[in-house]
Amino acid sequence: MFPDELLSSSRDQMFRLVVTTADAKVSVPTFPSVECLDILVKVGIAKRLETDAWIHPYTFSSEHTRPELLIALVAAGCVCFGVPAVNRTGLVLLEIARVALNKLIEEDNSTIRDLQYLQASMIWLDVCGFCGHKRKMEIAESNLQPLVTALRRFGKFDKAAYETVTPTPIDTTEEIEAKWRRWVHVESYKRLVHHLFEHDMLMAMAKHRQPLISYAELSLPLPASRHLWLAPSAEIWHKLFMENPEPTQSDHRSVRSMLADQKPLSCLPGQYDHGLATTMYLYGISAQTWEYNQQSILMANGNDDDASLQLWMQSRHQSLYQKLKSLTVNLEHSPATAHLTYQYQMMSLHVNVDTVIRFAGKCGEVEAHCAYQDLRLWSVEKSARIAIW
Repeated sequence: MFPDELLSSSRDQMFRLVVTTADAKVSVPTFPSVECLDILVKVGIAKRLETDAWIHPYTFSSEHTRPELLIALVAAGCVCFGVPAVNRTGLVLLEIARVALNKLIEEDNSTIRDLQYLQASMIWLDVCGFCGHKRKMEIAESNLQPLVTALRRFGKFDKAAYETVTPTPIDTTEEIEAKWRRWVHVESYKRLVHHLFEHDMLMAMAKHRQPLISYAELSLPLPASRHLWLAPSAEIWHKLFMENPEPTQSDHRSVRSMLADQKPLSCLPGQYDHGLATTMYLYGISAQTWEYNQQSILMANGNDDDASLQLWMQSRHQSLYQKLKSLTVNLEHSPATAHLTYQYQMMSLHVNVDTVIRFAGKCGEVEAHCAYQDLRLWSVEKSARIAIW
């Protein structure tokens, strides 16, 4: 139930952007109606709400939104439909969005700090990164680094970049409205950064590569609770905020502090989004599992008989295993991607994924035969039973 209605002027801006960006390469004899585009934009936003809800639906105004973001939302809405013609339209619009976004920063590099530009880029990376089209997937993977760099250079990975917006009981209606919108703007950056971290970790697992974002640099506060974030009006937001105020500056929790703290996630204050916090904690452990596996590869290929290092590796493995096991209860109400990630991490902690990939034939027949020899020895160990189970 989104309050915004797409205007004909917004449709005209989108059509102008498509025509100017496509140039003479794409023929555009017709363009969807305002009603059709309005539905697609709302579907594009609703799809973001299914997991970590990183686009706020109740302050969204198409009239004040960049046409690049509107095009990206329409494209995201198109690919959700099972109708082939609509799906193909979405893929074409994603290409339009990519070219338009690149043109924007070529003309004015300061645009890279704009929230709407960053959100449009994130939507494009989300859809194209796992769309199944090899060319689009490779382009999306190579364009992830610029978005990470932009947010890192903007300081949005650090807690110092986020102001605390706190309403008071004596605020007027106008003050509450202004604070609500400022709070939503700050929270939007928080949720965007955490979603980018999730996307980076999913891409790292899918491509079996080093993550671009370190969990240790994410000191920004965790996003506020979902019911507060999705408050449909300033009045409701103010009422919920007064009933359950945000933690003080000294009590702020982040991905870094969660991974450093041995307290269970159930001790996390209720002001935070527990579902999102659980997912971020899981991806933090995923990054640590990657580091452990890389160290294991070095030890397997080296001649280092340092007993203390081997003991540390065993201790590290046990620690990661226990952390994953303790997450079982917290994952009950998490999205399906979190459950799949959990199972994948439990498996990768007990098997060398690179060896499995080579056995599957990625690097040729000779490497597959060598990987088979390694897997045959591994298959009789305890770790094999745990990984398969």
